[in-house]
Amino acid sequence: MGYFVSIVLTRSSTRLTALPSIERIGYRHVRLRELGGGWQVLETQGVDDPPELEDAVAHLSQLWNEPVLAAYVSDDWCAQAHWATPTRPVSSVHLPRPQQLPDCGFLHRPDFTASRAPAEVADDIAGWAYAAGLTVARPRLDAVVAYRDDVAADEGDEVTHMFAGDQIFELIRALGFTDIPPAVPKTFDPYARPFCAITAIGLAHTARLNATLREDGRTDLTGPEQPWEQAAIVLDEEVFAAAYADDCDLDDLVSRALSIISAKESPLDPSAPPIEVSADRIESTIAELRRGPAWSPPEPFVGTGGWPDLSADRERS
Repeated sequence: MGYFVSIVLTRSSTRLTALPSIERIGYRHVRLRELGGGWQVLETQGVDDPPELEDAVAHLSQLWNEPVLAAYVSDDWCAQAHWATPTRPVSSVHLPRPQQLPDCGFLHRPDFTASRAPAEVADDIAGWAYAAGLTVARPRLDAVVAYRDDVAADEGDEVTHMFAGDQIFELIRALGFTDIPPAVPKTFDPYARPFCAITAIGLAHTARLNATLREDGRTDLTGPEQPWEQAAIVLDEEVFAAAYADDCDLDDLVSRALSIISAKESPLDPSAPPIEVSADRIESTIAELRRGPAWSPPEPFVGTGGWPDLSADRERS
């Protein structure tokens, strides 16, 4: 599966996943990392990716009253990045090769049509970082922005490929966050049972697809709206938010998930009372959730990255 993800960097005294309107960028939160000083970086996904990221960054920097840098990574092939502060307008770049008009073949929102010299982009990002009170490793920043996968760093070196996700995290390291930590542990896995029947390509996805078909007049394919559909959409969003919450009502989330699943499997008259799930079933499901997975894959992006030596000299405006 490809890496189609929005990466968001900002500063907050609360979890980034709990900030208002974060769903403008994404709500299916993949990993959240705390970088120190309130700075956090979040990998997230939405329903209709890619998001309208330029507008979102401009809006959220004002709403949160903090600097925001975000990038949408398309299949780890390319990334479109945007950055703004409450007092600086949004700027944008398509990576790699910002000096060329992108013909990557991937969808970006909005389409990016500007050609920018790498040095100009690096100056722009450095100005954003200084306004945010960050230090900048300018040699690393220059190397990240000017990176090309068809040219060796030095004569005689092998040409190496850097995935777009790695390029964005190298950019973050160039802004003073030289050692990317592991992700904050989730309270529970949003893709574990019973939530996997709702999240991923589950009942919430089915409910959204049905709603779109009904808007197009295709009730012959969907039938009338069922009571479980809106409940699945709401729960889908709540589950991902709760996974990173310091305190969540797991009993309520599990109970609602099991009720939605039962309602889908055994359709009822809309006027019938909600299906009740036994306390024993809820308790056993919660116990399974808390045990967690037997194995987890290694996290990407952790550590000092590919160019740690380029962070030796850091500047603060």
